[in-house]
Amino acid sequence: MTEFKSNDGFSISRRSFLKTFWHERAVAATAQMEAVAKELEKANAEKVLGPEPLPITLQINGQTDEGAGRTRMALLDVLRDICR
Repeated sequence: MTEFKSNDGFSISRRSFLKTFWHERAVAATAQMEAVAKELEKANAEKVLGPEPLPITLQINGQTDEGAGRTRMALLDVLRDICR
């Protein structure tokens, strides 16, 4: 195996250098992903909508209609309920 030696007597093999380099990159990437995951979790926790109806305002052909709809309601059902 090839070892590189410097003037001060320090030596390191190519394999150990690459292992150390990739290990440090993996640790840094993992820490970064954990930070992003925490921020996404925080952002999503603030916008959680429950099963109760949500206020909806629609403007169709210049006429504004207000009502409430469920989160998993189809657009056709919303239009039928609100635009009467």
